[in-house]
Amino acid sequence: MKRKRRRNWIKLDNAAKIFPPSTNKMDSKVFRFACELREEIQEEVLQQALDKTLSIFKGYQVVLKHGLFWYYLEDTELMPKVHEEHTPICQQLYDKNESALLFDVFYYRNRISFEIYHALADGRGAMLFLRELVCQYLMLTHADELGENPPDSEYEGSHSERMADSFDKYYVPQKIKRTKSPITHQLKRGRLSENRLKVIEGIADTGKALALAKQHDATLTAFLVSLLICSIADNMTVRERKKPIGISIPVNLRSYFPSESSRNFFSVVNVFYRFKGEEVNFEDVLTSIKKQMAEKLCSDCIREKMNNMIAIEKNPAIRIIPLTLKNFFMNLGYKIADRSVTASLSNIGKVTMPEVYQKHIRLFDVMASTKKIQICLCSYGNNLVMSFTDGFVSADIQKCFFRKLTAMNLPIEIVSSPLEEGN
Repeated sequence: MKRKRRRNWIKLDNAAKIFPPSTNKMDSKVFRFACELREEIQEEVLQQALDKTLSIFKGYQVVLKHGLFWYYLEDTELMPKVHEEHTPICQQLYDKNESALLFDVFYYRNRISFEIYHALADGRGAMLFLRELVCQYLMLTHADELGENPPDSEYEGSHSERMADSFDKYYVPQKIKRTKSPITHQLKRGRLSENRLKVIEGIADTGKALALAKQHDATLTAFLVSLLICSIADNMTVRERKKPIGISIPVNLRSYFPSESSRNFFSVVNVFYRFKGEEVNFEDVLTSIKKQMAEKLCSDCIREKMNNMIAIEKNPAIRIIPLTLKNFFMNLGYKIADRSVTASLSNIGKVTMPEVYQKHIRLFDVMASTKKIQICLCSYGNNLVMSFTDGFVSADIQKCFFRKLTAMNLPIEIVSSPLEEGN
């Protein structure tokens, strides 16, 4: 009798645990990362590049399972198959009733896209995978030009480092400190049919955008968060302004702790602004946001927040609660926390590639599923891409946001998915 091979498994990291119970058709918890080349994509070559990339990121060849107490990732022999794009934006990848890979790779004309379930990786980890995939693809398509020893993606992490749970590594036990966040304004408007997402992207010159933020003595993130708040406020009634606007900002913990992990290693800070009158003053908003971000992004605050998150998971009483009950309480906690968020802004940051590949690449971009409204931004060379995703029919907030930027003399190239009639 042939013995069944014992499969390796790893537990979900702290940040990933919330995603399975809160995943639904309205919010798939999926990122889409894309690279636009200056040449048409060859499907067979992209498949070869993916096979090579997956041999480097072996930890991504897993399926999500659940036991009596927790979810976990288990090795699988399933292999991804490259295909031409035919699926909706940020399609649902995780289904508790199926064993399937938690990512998908596809292409359209000159664009390579990579979608990934958030329980497997955060934005920074997923971008590392896409960078490796693009490098492998360009190595194959430009072998004559690159010679016998083409440069790799410059990612040095070993397999164990890539799959490390950095939350567990840096956790220091502490007494849980509870904080209360305000209930914020929630966007209530008509939704697109079939839980579809629309995407509106603004492409700007990276240097000019950074210079504009610097003129206001702000980081690009603080500047754009403030602009988003003002754009939302311009589309609120005076009565609605009685509630604050809350913006959720994911924070890459690798900036605070040494880590090569390609899994989740992030935290989230929320910033708030309440308008006291009818006037929307950008400078007042920016002053408040800069102050809040300076306070919440200090090393001690980030460490305390991270330890707080993990302390709940480590509680012996919570660990022995069956997963069915855990799911109920995690989902309830997620919904309560979600009341403090009006919209989100995620800055993946600057994407770099080895010099020999740069002339073959136009830009990178990233977008995410959401039931609210979200901006994801990243820059590559001179192209800063700001991608709005939401499921609403109206595009008034996006229009307002980009008009404010153009009014500040920052030219914007707009690219969007097809909108329903009347927008």
